[in-house]
Amino acid sequence: MIYVHGGTFGADLSIFYKIDDAIPQLHRVVRAARELNGGRPVRLIAHSWGGAVAARYAGLFRDEIQALVLFAPISTRHLPFATPPTASQSSHYAISIWAQYRRFIEDVPRGQAQVLDEAHFQMWSQDYLATDADANSRIPPSVMTPYGPIADIGKAWSGKPLYDASLIAAPTLLIRGAWDSACSDEDARLIMDALSSTQKIYSIIDCATHLTHLEKQRDVLYKQVNEFFQTAT
Repeated sequence: MIYVHGGTFGADLSIFYKIDDAIPQLHRVVRAARELNGGRPVRLIAHSWGGAVAARYAGLFRDEIQALVLFAPISTRHLPFATPPTASQSSHYAISIWAQYRRFIEDVPRGQAQVLDEAHFQMWSQDYLATDADANSRIPPSVMTPYGPIADIGKAWSGKPLYDASLIAAPTLLIRGAWDSACSDEDARLIMDALSSTQKIYSIIDCATHLTHLEKQRDVLYKQVNEFFQTAT
């Protein structure tokens, strides 16, 4: 199984790390995995922007994918969105732990109890800072993060698809938190309708957001993904 996460932390500050940069990287990983497993197809699980990467890959290299989990994937919308970065702008920007925390809790409806696991977030934040050797030299400590995923999301939400879901034939589970604004119910249903797979499941996790894997409902997420992979053929 290969996990494609929802962002990237590129050391090369000259690269935006858009989806076109990620596909060749994922291809190398899949090829290496198949060299070790006797050439068998692999299972992909991907989150957020990583879901767009995995979806494009699954459509391009159908024979290489046994099963696919799209956890809160980015989809095409037709909304006004901020102009994506251009080549004249910096390729990266700094994100602090506090900025991440605010982003992680923003989808919880007013009046609802917080669902982010604080202890889990503390552990995650230390691992997050460790992805950038210079993180603690900045004030506040922060990670230099490529603009590529934001530019890709801007493109998708401006009506320009990042992938063609109709090309995906592998068994697919699409799973999202009920409170997720980055992958709405409408987004998910558009993807599900377009999939060519004859084995496809759409699941919504109650009281969860775009960051379900860091929240109280993460055990539900893990259980559903494991059960899907056990039955996907």
